[in-house]
Amino acid sequence: MKPVTQLAQAPMINGRDLFLHEHDGAYYLKTNLNNVASTFSNKTAQVLAELACAPITQAKQPKVFFLGLGLGNAVAAVGKFLPQKGGRWFIYEPSQDLVDWHGRFLSDSVINTDPRVELLNPNKNIFQALAQPSQPKYHAVVIDYHAIETFDNYFEVEDESLLQVISDRLIGGGILAILVPRVDKNLTKVLQRCGFSVAIEKAPLSEKSSRCDSVVIAIKGRYEKTSNAKVGRGGARK
Repeated sequence: MKPVTQLAQAPMINGRDLFLHEHDGAYYLKTNLNNVASTFSNKTAQVLAELACAPITQAKQPKVFFLGLGLGNAVAAVGKFLPQKGGRWFIYEPSQDLVDWHGRFLSDSVINTDPRVELLNPNKNIFQALAQPSQPKYHAVVIDYHAIETFDNYFEVEDESLLQVISDRLIGGGILAILVPRVDKNLTKVLQRCGFSVAIEKAPLSEKSSRCDSVVIAIKGRYEKTSNAKVGRGGARK
């Protein structure tokens, strides 16, 4: 059996430590408490990306904002679903150590291989990063709960002031896709107060697993399903 190698360790601003491990060619991101992400299994990231991208596949220059980098699984998956060369992926990641690890250890990382990626200033807080007037409005905002482990303790997905800023920064028909381990009823209520229509979809942890995370789909417009994907009426095509 091949050994697990610890490649790096760094303190996070929330008081815990972040670790990068390698085992048998796969990479694992962990904290003291949780397994955060791995390059071995990214099924949930693929489902999250598909749901986030469905309304904007025809956009000539799709712009997607990511809260958190993790191992880049969600960003890479979106890049595959949206091959447009004019696309731009904006990533807010407060841990400079994690960004540096992508450069040192993860040569195939999306931030090293996809020129559409733009890393935002980690010295700004999340509200400043979202509301920068120099940034365009977004077709989609993607939040993977695995990727926000490096954020401050006070950060909550259901923060109404944060969700209102996201709503303001989305174009008409834009979509907010949030991957969560379980859906808090309060999150749905807050999203509706912020002007979103909301639906919930399942995201299997792997191809064979019966366990699922959930993807909360919040869209500016009426939500409906098609045979291939889930889209919002009047979906963002610009």
